[in-house]
Amino acid sequence: MRSWLGLIVVFALGVGLGGWFFAGTKWRPFLVPAGAGRGLDPEELRGLVGSIAVRRAPQVLPDVVMTTKYSIAFESPWPEARTHLVIVPRRDIKDLADLRRGDEAYVIDAVAVAGRLARTRGLKRWQFFTRGPDEQTVRYLHFHLVSNEILQPKAPAPDRESAKSDSAGR
Repeated sequence: MRSWLGLIVVFALGVGLGGWFFAGTKWRPFLVPAGAGRGLDPEELRGLVGSIAVRRAPQVLPDVVMTTKYSIAFESPWPEARTHLVIVPRRDIKDLADLRRGDEAYVIDAVAVAGRLARTRGLKRWQFFTRGPDEQTVRYLHFHLVSNEILQPKAPAPDRESAKSDSAGR
């Protein structure tokens, strides 16, 4: 009898925590039954996890530089420039085409955060943009604040064959 009671308590806690984590998130088709077309969509899954992290556990995000009631800004994990910040609304919005009534404050705040960060970092030449749904690696509305100081890609190491032919020709 005690084991059944324990299972019921664990199940109820799981349902309660799951409801709390997923409340306010949008449905994402990241798991599709076999034979039903698209299978696992990694961008949708990353969007769902990102939505939960931004709204419920922002302290797990690395390199946070600013937080407001409506947005979180952090250093990009894949910088394309000397300054590359990602600004994320704290509401689950998949992309600009998904905007609904009530989302205005979140988008306006993201733009205001970008302005404050550009000023405080002394940026004179920069870009502020988002990408369309098919261009995102995370299906969750986010903006990039990128300085025009592009990081130089490292030159690829020469392969052994071309190095041998170069040294033989000298």
